[in-house]
Amino acid sequence: MKWYALVNKKFRLTISDTRDFVKGLGKTIQAIVFLLSLQEESDMVTKPFIVVAPKSTGSNWMREFYTWAPQMNVVHYDGNSNARSIIEYVETASN
Repeated sequence: MKWYALVNKKFRLTISDTRDFVKGLGKTIQAIVFLLSLQEESDMVTKPFIVVAPKSTGSNWMREFYTWAPQMNVVHYDGNSNARSIIEYVETASN
C-alpha cells in the first residue's frame, strides 16, 4: 500500500475499469480499503476523499463502506439541488 500511496500522491491514480466482463473482481472493496489505509496510515494525502460512481451503484458503495470501513465518515451526495444543499450544510456545519 505504501508504494501505491506514493504513486497516487504524484499521479492521482484511480482503480477503475468499466468493461462488463471484469465485474465481480473486488474493485469496490479494493478502493475502500485503499482509502481507509490512507486515512489511517498516511499523513501524505489530504482528506476528504471523493468517490464518483454511477448513480445505480450508490447504495452498493454505501453498503460496502459500512461493511469494510465503518469508522469512516461516508456521505452519499445525491439528490436534487435542495437535497444537496442540505447535505452540504449538515456536513460542513461542524467544521
